[in-house]
Amino acid sequence: MFNQAAEALFRKDASGRLIFLPRGPRKTGYYVDSASDEQKLKALVKLNVVTLMFFNLAGFLGSYTLAATWESLYFIHLPISLEARVLRVAAVYLISALVIQFTPILVIQKIYQRSLRDICQNLQPAEPGLLGDVWKPYRQRVLLALAGAILLMGVLFAAVSRRPVGKQHAAQKPACPPTQPQ
Repeated sequence: MFNQAAEALFRKDASGRLIFLPRGPRKTGYYVDSASDEQKLKALVKLNVVTLMFFNLAGFLGSYTLAATWESLYFIHLPISLEARVLRVAAVYLISALVIQFTPILVIQKIYQRSLRDICQNLQPAEPGLLGDVWKPYRQRVLLALAGAILLMGVLFAAVSRRPVGKQHAAQKPACPPTQPQ
C-alpha cells in the first residue's frame, strides 16, 4: 500500500525519463535521473503517508473517546434533550479533533513540503503537460470508486429509512382499547 502511494507520484515521459509529480500532473514535476534521488523521494512519500495515516486514525479515535468520555462523566446527570447532548458531543469532538488531529497534520505537511523542496531543488524541473494524460486511468478508478460509494450510501440510506411492513408505529396505535360489548 505504501509502495503504491509512492509509485503513484512517478511517471515516465515520452522519452522514457522518470518524472516525480509531487503536486499532480498539471503542476511542475521534476526529472529524477539518479536512483538515490528516487529512493529518497519514495522514502519521504512513504513516511508522509504513514504519519498521516497514524495521526488521522489516532486523532479520530482520541477525539471520539474524549468526547464520549466527557459527555458520560460530566453531563450524564443533566436532564437535557438528546439533541443538546449530540450538539455538546459534536462540539467537544470538533475542538479536540482540531488539537489532536488537524494541528499535527498541518505541521507534518509543512515539514513534508519543506523536505520535498530541499530534495527537489537539485532536480531539473519538467514542464506541466509533457506527460499528456497519464493519470486518466487513475482518475477513472477514483471516479468509479466514488460512484460506487455514493451508490452504496444510497442503498444503505434506503434500507435504514424504510419502515418495516406490518408493524404499526407507536403514534398509529389507537389511544384507547376497543370496548367490549356487555
